[in-house]
Amino acid sequence: MLGPVDMDGALTTALKGYGVVIGESSAYVTRDPLSCIVVDGTQMGLLLNNLLGNTIRSQRDEAPKVHIGVTENAGEWLFLARDNEIDIDNTQKERIFQMFQRLHTRGECKGAGIGLAVARKMVERHGWRIWVESEN
Repeated sequence: MLGPVDMDGALTTALKGYGVVIGESSAYVTRDPLSCIVVDGTQMGLLLNNLLGNTIRSQRDEAPKVHIGVTENAGEWLFLARDNEIDIDNTQKERIFQMFQRLHTRGECKGAGIGLAVARKMVERHGWRIWVESEN
């Protein structure tokens, strides 16, 4: 159900849920203050969980560095999850949003290939877009 959701509070809840994982991986998480927007609160909580889980599990040999932020551009909100994870080849950027599609072996990256596919579904249900950018 759509309603006003404090995304800053939703992010705080998601971060608390990953507290043990963040501690075990020595992840360094920074954040911008997020806005209150009209969304499906349950789906946005799951979206934040999926994005956090993906950024922390997709770590390199070094500790994960994650930044969650938001900017406004011409009345449109742009939420971002920036990290230092494994680079993604430009030809594979759409593949990571397909169910059970993994770009790396389990030894390189944990996870089942579900999180970003589910994230895309939730984002699209709101009429939004989701994409990935890589330095590669």
